[in-house]
Amino acid sequence: MTKDELKQAFREAASHEFAGIPMSENEVSYEFSDRFNRKMSKVIRAERSKIWRATNTTAKRVAVAVIAIMLLALTACSIPSVRAAVVSFITETFDNCVHFFTRDLGANSITRRYQLQDLPEGFTEHFRDESDAAVSIFYKRDNGETLCFTQSAADSFDASIDNEFGELTMLSHQDIDVYLYETAGCLHAMWLYDGYAFELTYYGDCSRDDVLKLIEALE
Repeated sequence: MTKDELKQAFREAASHEFAGIPMSENEVSYEFSDRFNRKMSKVIRAERSKIWRATNTTAKRVAVAVIAIMLLALTACSIPSVRAAVVSFITETFDNCVHFFTRDLGANSITRRYQLQDLPEGFTEHFRDESDAAVSIFYKRDNGETLCFTQSAADSFDASIDNEFGELTMLSHQDIDVYLYETAGCLHAMWLYDGYAFELTYYGDCSRDDVLKLIEALE
């Protein structure tokens, strides 16, 4: 067999091998697997769900991001070195954060909704998210400062606070143990009252006294 005859034989064999491949994508017959269809159904349902609607704006995504960051901080903690029972929260101290929880202490749902009174001048309500387990209200000023107030059913409360890049202290205010976390441009307070866990976060120029006044005026 000559070289030209060998090449022709290869061409004919290749043509026969791929003769059944469609020349256009419109001729391709395919069927998605049951696993793929189930995943796509979940995505479609999620897009239509209440959670999707609650997080499809920039302001609301910021609120969700704050929660996500706190959860990530918890998973990043190393083996606890100290465990202490306190008057309010139970705490676990790690190398890089302090974990706060209640171990089924307090209310398991919100039956009374508390409100901040006497807000600092210029703050108006910007966003609110409510459920039987938690209520979060975000306030904003024209200068960009933000105030976030959250009331949670105490028995399901769980949070972690960084102890590397900020200062975490506990003080007793009107017979309530208030934990204050201070870092650049942010002051965060946590406390238990009436079976609920409360959090107050101020992004901007704020002092401890300002936060304590807001706690005093809670109704």
